[in-house]
Amino acid sequence: MNATGGQRSALVQSAYCVVAVALLLALCPSVAAQQAKKVSRIGWLGPGSPERYDKNVRVHAFFQGLRELGWIEGQNFIIEPRFAYDEYSRLPELAVELAG
Repeated sequence: MNATGGQRSALVQSAYCVVAVALLLALCPSVAAQQAKKVSRIGWLGPGSPERYDKNVRVHAFFQGLRELGWIEGQNFIIEPRFAYDEYSRLPELAVELAG
């Protein structure tokens, strides 16, 4: 039993549709996983000023350690800094702000 040209064309179109649907279903979990990618938030509470924060050796070591572990600022984490500008009484208020 041979299929006519029209039947063959319909079979080919059906096969393409099945392949297309299979590809879409196969890609859906990866798309969902990409959309669910979470960016972690690191709160940084500094008693001084941003200028001292930028020059601090320990801060640079902290970021170097994150990079060595595969963390990339802006891609899988962000820093939310708060500074008290040597007004230590502001530290509790800033901590609450970061936690909120």
